Amino acid sequence: MTRPIRNLAIMASAGTGKTFRLAMRYLTLLKLGVEPDEIVAMTFTNKAAGEIFDKIIQEILALSGDPERLREQIRTGMLPPGTTPEDLFVILQKILCSPKKLQISTFDSFFFNIISAFPMECGIAGEITMLSEKDDEQRIRTLLSLIRDSDENERHVLLELVKQAGMNLEPYSIFAPAQKIVKDYYEAYLKFPEERFWNRLPELAPEIRPEDRMSDSELMKAKTLFQESADQAPKGKRFFDTLVRFAEAAVSFARNPVSPYLTPVETLAKTDPDWIHAGSMEFPYGKGTIVLSGEILRTIQRIMRHLLAVEYERISNQNIARYHLIRRFDRQYGAQVRQNGNLTFKDIVFLLRPETDGTLALPFSDRTVLEERLDAVYHHYLIDEFQDTSDEQWRAISNLADEIFQPDPDRFRSFFYVGDIKQSIYQWRDGNPKLFGMLYKRYSDPGFADSSLELKTMELSYRSSVPVIETVNRVFEHPELVANKAVRQAMEKMAFKKHTSSSSAARQPGFAALIACSAEEQNTVPAESVFSLLESIDPFAPGRSCTVGILTRSNKFARSMAEQFREFAAKRGRSGEFAISVEGVLLLNASMVFTVFRNLLEMALHPGDQMARGFLSMVRIAEEDKFLFELPGLLGGEGCSFPCWADRISASLRASVAADGFRCVLERFLALFRTLLADFDMQRMMMALDAAAAFDASGKRDIAEFLHSLDCMEAKSSSIRKTVQFMTIYKSKGLDFDLVIVPELYTNNGIDTGSRELIVKKDAAFRPEWVTHAPRKAFLPFFPAVAEADAVLNEDNTYENCCLLYVAMTRARHALYLMIPDEKGGGNSFRYPDLLRATLEETPDPEHVQWLSSVPAEQKMTLLYSVGDPSWLEKKSSGADSRAPFLIRAEERLFALETGYLAQRDLPVQPPEQSVALSPSVAGEKGKEGAPATFSAGEGAAMGSLIHALFAKVEFLDDCDPEQLLAEYLEEVAARTTPEERRSIAALFRHALSSPGAALLRRPADGARVEVWREKHFAVRMNGELVSGVFDRVVISRNEAGCPVRIQLVDYKSDASDDPELYRNLYAGQLEMYADVLTCFFHLPVERVIFMIRSGKSLIL
Repeated sequence: MTRPIRNLAIMASAGTGKTFRLAMRYLTLLKLGVEPDEIVAMTFTNKAAGEIFDKIIQEILALSGDPERLREQIRTGMLPPGTTPEDLFVILQKILCSPKKLQISTFDSFFFNIISAFPMECGIAGEITMLSEKDDEQRIRTLLSLIRDSDENERHVLLELVKQAGMNLEPYSIFAPAQKIVKDYYEAYLKFPEERFWNRLPELAPEIRPEDRMSDSELMKAKTLFQESADQAPKGKRFFDTLVRFAEAAVSFARNPVSPYLTPVETLAKTDPDWIHAGSMEFPYGKGTIVLSGEILRTIQRIMRHLLAVEYERISNQNIARYHLIRRFDRQYGAQVRQNGNLTFKDIVFLLRPETDGTLALPFSDRTVLEERLDAVYHHYLIDEFQDTSDEQWRAISNLADEIFQPDPDRFRSFFYVGDIKQSIYQWRDGNPKLFGMLYKRYSDPGFADSSLELKTMELSYRSSVPVIETVNRVFEHPELVANKAVRQAMEKMAFKKHTSSSSAARQPGFAALIACSAEEQNTVPAESVFSLLESIDPFAPGRSCTVGILTRSNKFARSMAEQFREFAAKRGRSGEFAISVEGVLLLNASMVFTVFRNLLEMALHPGDQMARGFLSMVRIAEEDKFLFELPGLLGGEGCSFPCWADRISASLRASVAADGFRCVLERFLALFRTLLADFDMQRMMMALDAAAAFDASGKRDIAEFLHSLDCMEAKSSSIRKTVQFMTIYKSKGLDFDLVIVPELYTNNGIDTGSRELIVKKDAAFRPEWVTHAPRKAFLPFFPAVAEADAVLNEDNTYENCCLLYVAMTRARHALYLMIPDEKGGGNSFRYPDLLRATLEETPDPEHVQWLSSVPAEQKMTLLYSVGDPSWLEKKSSGADSRAPFLIRAEERLFALETGYLAQRDLPVQPPEQSVALSPSVAGEKGKEGAPATFSAGEGAAMGSLIHALFAKVEFLDDCDPEQLLAEYLEEVAARTTPEERRSIAALFRHALSSPGAALLRRPADGARVEVWREKHFAVRMNGELVSGVFDRVVISRNEAGCPVRIQLVDYKSDASDDPELYRNLYAGQLEMYADVLTCFFHLPVERVIFMIRSGKSLIL
């Protein structure tokens, strides 16, 4: 059997469309007849998994509506020959009809599903409960029980292990130091679970012998020898004095190995790195020359061996003691926590790996059974962001992959992975970019025949403008320009190939610059300079719609600069022009209206909260010329004292939240201030409304928990317009922005430096070989195998730092601004500013210099490099969406189709995570007059909900007994209503049904085929925003062919008024938006009717 498609690896540079390639691979498999549940597509975050699914649907819709583009994808081999739009819709139906069969998920989710399906094989009893990696509660309980339940002998063993591990004991307690050991080294133990990995020191430092330790008397004798030599050699006295101190320090180091004094031997090492084996030495010192030989040199060498023996013993004790302590803990933890089904995601990965006899391992027989079952189920693997795969994750699926590559003419199986080793920025959390090449080398062997792995590369950017791409090329294409050897070698390993912009990206206006900034604080880029630069670009001016990312290396820097930005915006009167988010968290408290609402909730939660009370007592509404507590709509009024008002409003808020939830309370609050809200405030309050609705859906009414959810609320959109987004480069991975500023490029440590407590070594297949605590830097050359492994880890660290710069630069769509301190860093460290100066610095265009000089910054800024047009934003289409037109059309079709499809099956559509929902009922109230005056729900809100629920039970009056329906409903709500309320419900229902407006609830007189939606939830994207809500009643009339010919939208209103004009003013906007949604579904005009229940009248809008 000829393979329909090859096993494929793709090295895809930033912005080249790797998610598109994965989506095309997925569609190709479905077109070839593969069922969705045979395919596993894996990535590293839920967000990325969602993007893969969205991309698959998006491409189906785009290709089905664009025959020319479909033919192009077939011609280039992206899709099988003969693929038709009908094929794509069959695939779409298969996906939408079988969502539970889809395996598009994170590695963690996939592994969890395996464990959940085979718990007995994995030695797990009972239901599996996932624990947070950051949750220490179970570990603390386990450690406490280990110590508490130990007998005297066992506790003595634990005490000795803690001592040998080098930890300082607190009085009468071994818990604190033991907890630190577990916290710091438990994960290393899980990666290296066997004792043989931890006791390899004799092999790693064969020339260091424990018996080389000297006694105190021997060291004092050496000191005397050095003193006598100093007296006999006056010209070398200063050097021999350092030897005296060297001998004295060796005595104390043996008792307390902290920081040895090594100045004289460092001098010797500069002359001869192998000085410890030399028979004599001669070297310049001061104005003369010193010759060492005989007993003096042998004594220096012996003291050095003594220090090495002490260091060796310290490391050996730490290795073994910490291993045994953690092993005891792990056995207890396994029996007490894991075997009862309480697992972290890392536990699952370690459990599934082969080739280990650690406590987290499957027996060989069970593993074989498990892998045979998985191999029978899953035939096709697609892995995204492969450069971030860890050794443990790969080992967990490596045997399954091996099966895929075995030639088998009777089975169709495939393997696909895509990634970019230049974007490997997660090595600190075990991502291993070397796996990418290892797999290709392993599986491209001709012995695998037509199952062998093929490699393709992608360098054509569909994201970035020409100036941005040119700058990226300048920095990474010529490593030979970089003087630092370690950084140069790391850049060579990135295997960078020249990038180019696609035709669509090349049409984008753009600009890139390297700017040196003066600052009062050395080696920093002032926040004021960044703010002034952004202010001069003015990306949020009327008619402009940009995404802005300010990317940093650390959370701390991002938060600090965001706070300073807020202060500058306030001082310059621009607070209302843009939002600020930090690490994807939007700062809602930048809005004064939100701050007032939040403090009201704080006071309701804690009536004695003096900060909240103090703030609220001083809030004055200028437009009303009243203090907040004097507003009648907030239960206040003239003559009302603040303490009295505070107690009243707090009680009202608590009652309203309990009865109606947070969204309803917030809507009533907004109704009071709607005419005063600027767009800036409205944006934040709409987000708060969305958060409140989501929180209400959980069924909770806890004010403290809701406030916490607001504090942690994240912006779900990948790029939020009119928002300055501060985030780390790590967080920005996978995102792009119209404009990127990178201001934190100076760090104390250089690109080429790193430090670590543990040094690990793995073999060529990345299986564990050994692990040891690191010797002190001065001793490292005498542990040659350890030094070699440490050098490899340093190379990996340098490589990751270079990748971090690449990722930051390639987030820019139109413009990139790199900002560095104007001083050159001191010392031998090689930092990002050094790299950028070496590759970019040149004499800039005078016009560009003039542009920068016009930026009104307080501190001087100097242009070191620029390319493109500084006025790029003026040439960018006003408010235009910079995505390709087919993507925009596809997205619109996606949400219309998906919503309509699910709505017909009576399934609510979940709003996609990347959008902020705008409720039509909120939109309809933007100009609402006469809104509810207090937070109390009263009859209006509560009775309205009950009446709506009753009318939702009526399909057609012709087909039911209204009195029986009413009786059943009153019995249903009896437990949560009073007799008076039930009498009111019955009276309203009977009155409404006896009125002329009840004709809306009867079948059409023409006998047309009809379908009725009642209380139908919906969500659809319109004009770039997600609109979600509930239709009260929609009547769909169809012709004989089943096609819709007439749509009637009925909205129930139970307001007390019967004034038609009031209803038009209040609800026209809401119903217009509802009608637009229905038009999107059915492509027909919509008849809009309000049924005024209390009066029994109908109003056609």
